[in-house]
Amino acid sequence: MPYVDDAGKTVKDFPKFQPDQYDNVGALKGLIGWMNNASQNEYYTNMVKSSTKGSADEAYALAIRLIVHYTGDIHQPLHATSRVDSKYPEGDRGGNSVYLPKKDGVSNLHASWDSVEFEFSGYAKLPFSSSGWSTNGSRAAHLVAKWPVSSLGVDVTDLDPQTWAD
Repeated sequence: MPYVDDAGKTVKDFPKFQPDQYDNVGALKGLIGWMNNASQNEYYTNMVKSSTKGSADEAYALAIRLIVHYTGDIHQPLHATSRVDSKYPEGDRGGNSVYLPKKDGVSNLHASWDSVEFEFSGYAKLPFSSSGWSTNGSRAAHLVAKWPVSSLGVDVTDLDPQTWAD
């Protein structure tokens, strides 16, 4: 969704801007539908199958990894918008083009949000080692303690990705 930041202008004033064709909600619904055989969305069927050379087990494993990834991404408002204005006539790519002074490997607005505003900066070495699992387990425990489910004020049993995005 474009956010136009020039007074009196609309997205039509920036013909170079092209919104993304896909979004997290659509990706989650497509992948979940594909896994449940409720939807044979051609995009997700082809993407999962071509990435796994046709192995059903690998296809489901990839779909689950993508669902986990996109569920984590859905909290990120910069995955759902792009600033469009005279400075960013093609859009700011979800904050990736908004550069910040570099700190702990973070150098743009999108990465700053992903790092929980520098609380968890840097990029994990993958695959996780025992130490990596321990570090991320501690981070998760810290966030759960800081923001208990009861403080969220939402129905956490609602499994609709659109609700999560809203």
